[in-house]
Amino acid sequence: MRASLLLLVLSLLVITACAPSNSNFTTGNNFSSENVKKIVKGKTTTTELVQLFGQPYSKAVASKTGVKWIYMYIAATSTAQNNGFTVDVKTTSNQKSLEILVEDGMVSNFVFSDGPPTTTSTHH
Repeated sequence: MRASLLLLVLSLLVITACAPSNSNFTTGNNFSSENVKKIVKGKTTTTELVQLFGQPYSKAVASKTGVKWIYMYIAATSTAQNNGFTVDVKTTSNQKSLEILVEDGMVSNFVFSDGPPTTTSTHH
């Protein structure tokens, strides 16, 4: 009886140790990549930017008349699987950023990047 109970406890410990552990995190607010096509240099106003993307993640003074608006979004998921002697860690992330130079309340220039999702794996 004790041997079967001990075997059951050990089995549960092994199963628990092998169970995957997940964690997710995000930074910034997700914004529509499609709305970037609606930005027109010299025409799009700050009011329209807020309507298209919401408030920026940050703003920074770029010149006497210019302010740099930064929209960014990073989402990542990490999964760790303990295989008894090794730990396999898999991380998947997606990120995009939109940097807009606003001069006198209007878009004068912008840069957008939307990288494909990336996955990395490590073994310990």
